[in-house]
Amino acid sequence: MPKSLRCKIKKLCYNGALTERERDRILKALDHRWIPVSERLPDDFENVLVWYEYFRYGDYNKLFQTCGFSYVYDGHWSGFVNGENGWKDLRIIAWQPLPSPYKGE
Repeated sequence: MPKSLRCKIKKLCYNGALTERERDRILKALDHRWIPVSERLPDDFENVLVWYEYFRYGDYNKLFQTCGFSYVYDGHWSGFVNGENGWKDLRIIAWQPLPSPYKGE
């Protein structure tokens, strides 16, 4: 998130237009974005949401893009997406951390 936007949101809080809790929720929501794999990879063994593409032959002959879950090991994607292996012909484009687990009220 651009630093200038972060500063504007903080000013709204200081001026009384936002509570600190509202400010924190907005900043947290804005920080969740897709991170291109060219920018950086997640930590080893950290399960993350991935956006990937793959080509399907046969009747389809089409490039598909979709999301799933995966992790990195030793600087490389694990080869497992959604708990299944055999995804040799896919290309992971971007990723983002998983949200915090649900906690009941």
